[in-house]
Amino acid sequence: MMNYCADERKKRKREPNKHLIQDSQYRNENEFQLEIQEAIEYLAEPFQMVIRLRYLEDLKLKDIAIIMSCPENTIKTWLTKSLKLLRQYWDERGGKEHV
Repeated sequence: MMNYCADERKKRKREPNKHLIQDSQYRNENEFQLEIQEAIEYLAEPFQMVIRLRYLEDLKLKDIAIIMSCPENTIKTWLTKSLKLLRQYWDERGGKEHV
């Protein structure tokens, strides 16, 4: 019985209770996602694609290199540069608290 209770408690910690989350938190999350999309669109096309494939599609660098027909080191360079540009963009817009 004690193990069952401990397991249930662990489950509840892992699964947020959506009924307790207010609408404003959902709105803030949606607004944040829109801001991220806007920031990604600020980048040049190859940088956008690298960011989307890596972080939205969760692909490995090797797979991205194959898709984009580029050496893996080029993908690494583009990823580093695009993240730097996103940070600059975010800082200029006053979004430091999210980074």
